Amino acid sequence: MVILLSCFFIIHHNIVIAQVEGGVKTEQHAITSSMQDSLAFELCQMFGSDQGLRDSLLRYDTELDSVNFYKMIRFVKKYGYPNMKLLGDNIKYECVYAAPVVIFLHTPWLIVYNKEYSDLLLEEVKKGNLNQELFNCIIDKYYLAKRGNNFRVYMGSAFGKPCLEDRAKSDSIRAIYGLLPLKEEDFKDCSK
Repeated sequence: MVILLSCFFIIHHNIVIAQVEGGVKTEQHAITSSMQDSLAFELCQMFGSDQGLRDSLLRYDTELDSVNFYKMIRFVKKYGYPNMKLLGDNIKYECVYAAPVVIFLHTPWLIVYNKEYSDLLLEEVKKGNLNQELFNCIIDKYYLAKRGNNFRVYMGSAFGKPCLEDRAKSDSIRAIYGLLPLKEEDFKDCSK
């Protein structure tokens, strides 16, 4: 839960910066207030579908997660990753800014195993709509939850630092996404 909150802090921090800088860079056309409200409502519906149907043990429904994932991918393809310029003040509502975060964190394998989707999100990083740190969180979530992986991460994110003995694997995974290798201080010693 603390790690998820760290990913949400990254998003909230970027929203505040976007407000100070006058908006996030995007290639969107002029968007009316009514359209912003409509898009925000669509995101809130996805968030409610994702969060509202989890049971008290926070078990998830893979089928529902996949449905929400594809809805979010369609949203991002059509409008871009949710941002201040696209959604205006609506971006301040949790159900709006958290929708893509929780949906992508619940389905990271769909991004890891599909270059089209990882490329789409990386393009949103380049446009300034999606924070690189959040992208790293999504990829690390896949490896963190992967069976037999001993809760290891490789990107370096709010989920933690990669182990120094996994440096070659970290470098190769980061290279897949066009990222430079991490510096030695960005690793932790897991041999102890």
